[in-house]
Amino acid sequence: MHKKIAVTPLWKGVASTMPTDVLARGQHAALISVSIAPCDRVWSARERLADELVRVCYGSDMPECNRTALACMMRILVEQAVPGLPSQHVQRNAPPPPLGDGEWHRHWFAVTRRECGA
Repeated sequence: MHKKIAVTPLWKGVASTMPTDVLARGQHAALISVSIAPCDRVWSARERLADELVRVCYGSDMPECNRTALACMMRILVEQAVPGLPSQHVQRNAPPPPLGDGEWHRHWFAVTRRECGA
């Protein structure tokens, strides 16, 4: 048996303004996010999303080579979650990065895992 992982885009915005129905999804799935600035490219957002997926699904205390291999195995999931050509901007109209301790604009995703046959 192995776990099938699904990544569903949910919402774009800062955590403090997240709608309650999106927040409620966190009771049934892991909520993960990547920060997005106007200059961010698709390749960069995909790389950060893959790193978050590995951390959430497999933990953070594993050798770097294992994390990299798992991130590569999740490539199709990540490409579906963050569509576009690698050199394209993710969201040109995203707010600029915050100053100081302000909240970053983020793209939020639900991550679910279920048992599948071998």
